[in-house]
Amino acid sequence: DDFANILDANDGISRAEALWKWYHGPTLLSSLRAVAQESRLAAEDGDPDSPEGTRFSVVDVTRRPALGDAAVTGTVLEGSIAPADKLLVLPMGELVSVKSVDIGGQSSEHAQLAKKGDYAVTLGVTFLQPGVDTSLLVSGTVLCDPQRPAPVANTLRAQIVTMSALARPIVQGQTGIIYISAAQESATISKLIELVTPRKGAAQDSAVKSRPRMLVKNQSAIVEISVVRPMVAETYKALKSLGRFLFRAQGVTIAVGIILEVKTSALDI
Repeated sequence: DDFANILDANDGISRAEALWKWYHGPTLLSSLRAVAQESRLAAEDGDPDSPEGTRFSVVDVTRRPALGDAAVTGTVLEGSIAPADKLLVLPMGELVSVKSVDIGGQSSEHAQLAKKGDYAVTLGVTFLQPGVDTSLLVSGTVLCDPQRPAPVANTLRAQIVTMSALARPIVQGQTGIIYISAAQESATISKLIELVTPRKGAAQDSAVKSRPRMLVKNQSAIVEISVVRPMVAETYKALKSLGRFLFRAQGVTIAVGIILEVKTSALDI
């Protein structure tokens, strides 16, 4: 808009009288203003065509009767959220209606839309079905588009890198806790599938050793991870924020990784 205001002072750009004899299109100024307006509308609308749909990662849950069954605080990972939206809570598999949106203390009267990247967002939500056990709505759950729900996994195929803090080799059956976004769950590295070791002098190339017996520090490998209870996860290619993780054991991060494949768990929704 500031640029457009500067152009207002220039008759040769902002006015088309001298060109009307042969040009019948919009002026440069009107075109710039149209682009600015479209940009504002796009920012307000969020990204409704996102292939993943809406994703909201819950980091805190409080009970506030004035806001509905619960007030959930977290980050919009994908898409956008507005009052009256219907969202699916995973992995519990229940639908909620959004009563209010608060972005960093700004109530929904002024902030009607929470968009991708907004954090410290608090949603007042009400379950659509009566008698739902609201205690299942906890930190780590994900609210998503019911038409494009997030995958709920019981097994992941992932590429990991072991950390220098690894004191003992990782073998098949290694247990620990996997952290994906705000969620955490007990998990087991159930298979060591392939060892990926960069070749000397060829950073983009790799030699692959199938079915290694163990992993030591500073190695990269393809593994299978099984979680005790189903949890929301995406492939890293689909959504980075739900496709990367930490794997910790005995209070130490022993590996970090990205998800290559999600094996979903059936839910009664």
